[in-house]
Amino acid sequence: MTRHRFTVSISADEWLATYSGSISNVVVRSTKGIRISIPIRNFIPYVSYSGIQGTFEVTCFENRIIDLKKL
Repeated sequence: MTRHRFTVSISADEWLATYSGSISNVVVRSTKGIRISIPIRNFIPYVSYSGIQGTFEVTCFENRIIDLKKL
């Protein structure tokens, strides 16, 4: 299993675009410089009135997301 940390800042307006289906993944760059595509549904527990902000850690195994947590 590998773990990657990254920072996300998605405004509330940008988050609303996910409801129209125009956005299905968030592409982030880890602190080690690795590009990771994460399905937007994984971020639902972390949505606030201002959108999604913070540092996260994703755990992957064989290119599948096992866990996503906010640090």
